[in-house]
Amino acid sequence: MCWENKTAEEIQEIRNKAGKTHARLMREGIINFPYNGKPNYNVNACRYIDELNKKFGWNLQHAENGGEIRIVRYFPDGYDKELNIVFEYDEPRHYKDVENNILNEYDIERQNYIIEKLNCKFYRYNEKLDKFYEIN
Repeated sequence: MCWENKTAEEIQEIRNKAGKTHARLMREGIINFPYNGKPNYNVNACRYIDELNKKFGWNLQHAENGGEIRIVRYFPDGYDKELNIVFEYDEPRHYKDVENNILNEYDIERQNYIIEKLNCKFYRYNEKLDKFYEIN
């Protein structure tokens, strides 16, 4: 069964019926990715989010854990609806100046838009600096 032959709704239905995460469905060969076998999301971000979930007792949904949740026009890396927490895992490309933790204008606009729409707690992780922080 190939990913490119399925709609997002069909893939979600497969996940729901199987009761399995996206990653498990891929490992078992039930679905795969259309991008030369590579996921179109950051697998390291999913691992990090899983660690945050364990550490803080959160339930951030992500690409391999039910799929990224759409918030109006954006798909943040992680979202816990019950706790109203949004999380972004930032690779160096998200920064104007990664060493000084200065985000690109687009990422700041996106962050502010989500905070305004949800009135949520917002956390970020700078991959290069290994820095986890809350946006105040």
